[in-house]
Amino acid sequence: MLKGQSGLPEIRGAKSTGLGGLGICLQEPDGYLSNSSVLGYLHQTSFSAHAQSRFTGTGIRAGSIQAILPSGTHSAFGLNMEWYGLPEYLRQLVRMGYGRALSPNLAIGLSFHYLGLHVSQAEPAANLGFDLGFMIKINGDLGIGYSSYNPLYRGKGSKTSSPGANLAGLSYQLSEGVVLYAEWEKTGDRPWKSHLALDYRVVPVLSLRMGFTANPAGLGAGIGLQPDPRLAIDISFDFHPALGISPALSLRYIFVPKENGTD
Repeated sequence: MLKGQSGLPEIRGAKSTGLGGLGICLQEPDGYLSNSSVLGYLHQTSFSAHAQSRFTGTGIRAGSIQAILPSGTHSAFGLNMEWYGLPEYLRQLVRMGYGRALSPNLAIGLSFHYLGLHVSQAEPAANLGFDLGFMIKINGDLGIGYSSYNPLYRGKGSKTSSPGANLAGLSYQLSEGVVLYAEWEKTGDRPWKSHLALDYRVVPVLSLRMGFTANPAGLGAGIGLQPDPRLAIDISFDFHPALGISPALSLRYIFVPKENGTD
């Protein structure tokens, strides 16, 4: 039953959707949904909620909630819980992780996964797994990220077997407001999937995004709004040429420390 379910989060936030589905090099709370090592660079407590209607008209709904809890100045814990599917097919994921910055330019991270699958007229199935990741910063402009998901059980022919997955990517700060991304994803025996994306911060409160996916082909686009340092809103959609549009919405609240009154 779980074969083909890699254990990776299906919902990686509306910003990721607007960037064509990538996220391995996002150095912000949503980056944890793709790469545990980003936790090493997150120093503020935050809570996020994500929602998506997958392929409008199919009835497939998905959502997740996420919390980032810093532990000192160089590490943080992360938790996300996700649900995806239909009443007849429900996929649930619980993921807990820890990331640490070993230096200003290198961070590593680890998360443990619980993946459950509920199908009508069938017994529930579950699997456990973990992911390991790292992120490297080079000259402040270039970022390199990698994450590997590994199921703890790979029994052939079993309803609880699931494939592993690998994510690798690059980010490049082209200018103060423009970031370019590239990412490659491989799940089990499937071919590599490629992503290219652009994130353009027009003004401090508004960002525009666009991303392309190959194998299969797809297009993502969206906007990011930050009317307050504590609140971020992302709205986006993913377009599949055969299956249609998947709109997505993310809300994030960041607990920004109060500035010292003498500053």
